[in-house]
Amino acid sequence: MYLGYLARYGIELVSGRARVLDPPALEAAGARIEADFFVLATGARPRTLPGVTVDGRHVLINEGVVDLADGCESLLIVGAGVSGCEFASIFADTLQAHPSLGESLQNAARVIAGWLPPTI
Repeated sequence: MYLGYLARYGIELVSGRARVLDPPALEAAGARIEADFFVLATGARPRTLPGVTVDGRHVLINEGVVDLADGCESLLIVGAGVSGCEFASIFADTLQAHPSLGESLQNAARVIAGWLPPTI
């Protein structure tokens, strides 16, 4: 999913260690790269909720959600940090879904486990 977006917008992906040389350049993966703008994506690890099983169909983590080909109409994203907001933006803008962001683990766990209306 991500690679398709990057290719569509002409964005080059370089993986590896990087260091700033002199603006507007940095060194990444042993090569000098110059650009007007850089995005340094350092990665994140998903956190699972107690009592909630990641089944890859209804409950997903970041590695599984990017493989959704058909998208969905609505979804609850637990975690309103940078990654959660990024996924909400992708689903809203590209897949025309209606995401909801939730930050409270206690409420989100109850919503997911019992499919109750969210009070988040």
